[in-house]
Amino acid sequence: MDDNHIDYTDEIQRRYDEYLEQFEPTTPNDEQMLRQLVSKEIQLDLVRKRMLDGLQEEKPAHTVQKAFASIESMLLSDYQKIQNELGISYSKRAKMKDVTEELPRVIKAAAEFLDEHSIRIACPHCKNEPAEVDIHQGYIIFHFRDNVNWKWESTCPRCNKPFTLGKS
Repeated sequence: MDDNHIDYTDEIQRRYDEYLEQFEPTTPNDEQMLRQLVSKEIQLDLVRKRMLDGLQEEKPAHTVQKAFASIESMLLSDYQKIQNELGISYSKRAKMKDVTEELPRVIKAAAEFLDEHSIRIACPHCKNEPAEVDIHQGYIIFHFRDNVNWKWESTCPRCNKPFTLGKS
């Protein structure tokens, strides 16, 4: 049987399964696009094989080679478009990698900013208990806290006792 009559169902499924190991489709449309991506890969393989077969002929037909090159270009364009739409193109993965590497740095910088520029709202009554319960209620970010008198009054949701933070 030649390439035109081979059933590629098993190969399509094998490649689809390989993609599923790396990428989880979130919608039925994603699943269809992933199958289209695999189909484009197989079509590209066939076109490239036909181009190589044609080059091995004694007198390769220039127009046939040009037609295959045009088909290959169109398939590659469709392939890249599907990758972009699925978010699995190289450029999308590179951006995601940058984000995953940058995220811990941003989290650390945010924590340092809060430590340096904020006042933590916590109940001192619960903290003074033998168990040292830390009821964290948020942060006050007050830019002039060192320059002016200020006061924050709150009631603990745990012990219901009022407390005040501030500078007099």
